Amino acid sequence: MIDFHLHTKFSDGTDSVQQLVDKIIDSDIKIFSITDHDTIKGCQYLHNNLRQKLSDNNIKFVNGIEFSTRLNDSSVHILAYNFSLDNEVMLKLIKEGQELRKKRTLKRIELLNSEFNIKFSDEELDKILKMDNPGRPHIAQVLVKMGYGRDPNVKTEKFSQLAFACINKYLYHELKEFSVPSDYLIKELKKAKILSVMAHPLTSKTNKMKVKLTAGELKEKLDFLTKCGLDGLECYYSEYNNVDRELLLALAKENNLLISGGSDYHGKNKSVVLGCLGIGIENVEKKEITLLKAIKSLN
Repeated sequence: MIDFHLHTKFSDGTDSVQQLVDKIIDSDIKIFSITDHDTIKGCQYLHNNLRQKLSDNNIKFVNGIEFSTRLNDSSVHILAYNFSLDNEVMLKLIKEGQELRKKRTLKRIELLNSEFNIKFSDEELDKILKMDNPGRPHIAQVLVKMGYGRDPNVKTEKFSQLAFACINKYLYHELKEFSVPSDYLIKELKKAKILSVMAHPLTSKTNKMKVKLTAGELKEKLDFLTKCGLDGLECYYSEYNNVDRELLLALAKENNLLISGGSDYHGKNKSVVLGCLGIGIENVEKKEITLLKAIKSLN
């Protein structure tokens, strides 16, 4: 089993790298990648502390990361693989992404204050902005502590009307001026021979909420992204059914893109099962994940 899309506490997951590795060892996963948002600290921790443990259990690891980018008025998440932890281009892109992420987070907090008179304490604000990659879950956790709800993953039944409005309008507002352009990121990765894969391709966020793209909308995006040098498509994804997979696999073939698969596991922050690569599918053969061959050929 393969899972090329996993998050840890170093971004918006709830598992430490150690906890994630222990769960992987107890699962059927034999090849995986940590793809935290705008950081490779999870990969660094694993290399420094857990390589032998993985080797003892015959499990292979691929360095990974997930970048949030913008394309016109919508978000595009790009997964990157097959790079060294000291790659200069990668370190530059991470620094740029983290700076924009902090500006985006601060703007969201400012909007909550100006629109709803919700004020974060200096202590909470300092804690969030000291993170490498603060995001919506971290803001939501503070809102819960302030009494606006009990669980940031549950909407109307547990959130007050005010908190629900805040999260929908301002936590999911993409603030595109604080995001890296998709074409710039992909071209930079290409120059450094780092593989780029479009994450959850049918899922996007506009300035209002998360939406599912139509086939036509995705084709339009892919036409642009492939010209920029996009390498692959995450065809196997935990939220997608067989109809979705068939569409994505056909588009990957049509655009000569590598095929990847990942669960987007976040621990308790998301109701996704570790190793799940789609609805109604139990396992994906290694030969189906053509990204593997590209990674091997570059090593």
